[in-house]
Amino acid sequence: MTYSSLMVYVDDEADNVARIGFARDLAVVFDATLIGISVSEPEPPLVDAYVAGGMAGEILTLRRDQADGELSAAKARFLDAMKDTGIAHEWRAETGYPAACVSHQARAADLILVGRDAGRLPYRAPDAGDLIMNVGRPVLVAPPRAQAAPVDGVALVAWKEGREAQRAVAAALPLLKQAREVQVVEICASADAAAAAARVADVAAWLRRHGVVAE
Repeated sequence: MTYSSLMVYVDDEADNVARIGFARDLAVVFDATLIGISVSEPEPPLVDAYVAGGMAGEILTLRRDQADGELSAAKARFLDAMKDTGIAHEWRAETGYPAACVSHQARAADLILVGRDAGRLPYRAPDAGDLIMNVGRPVLVAPPRAQAAPVDGVALVAWKEGREAQRAVAAALPLLKQAREVQVVEICASADAAAAAARVADVAAWLRRHGVVAE
């Protein structure tokens, strides 16, 4: 298993440059196509249509033009970041609700990279929680000051018995294979220590069978 295509969300937030660089590094590691995507929904006017009358239509047209301008700026930002990198890349943009549009477009990628939600408007960027609950692909939330892709270091798997942890570790397998070492940890009550040790031993053994250095 590997990542052959990555999708990164592009917006105008302060962490966007680091996020694109983070995704670009991963694309190099996995020799993957990098798909940039941005979505903008015209924000509805906060006025009563009966009060605003004909002005409501003008305001909505203005908001649509603003959304189109935001998408054009995002495209230019992404293409500039990809210039002279030699990385295969694509661009996708839509007018609509970001979380729903990205959930649909995720069909084209193995991994979706987004930023943290703090301060983001739902009209301009998808909520990571919405994506995780609705998308059929793994979602990686890039740290706001990412310096480099998370490879060739020590990775921590915080294990909790259940479907979610099983799916998350399986989805992260290509990244874990790139780690120098993986530690599998479960926090438990003293009375449950023996059972927890058996569980994390199983996970580490599964990872080792996939070529991961894990304990």
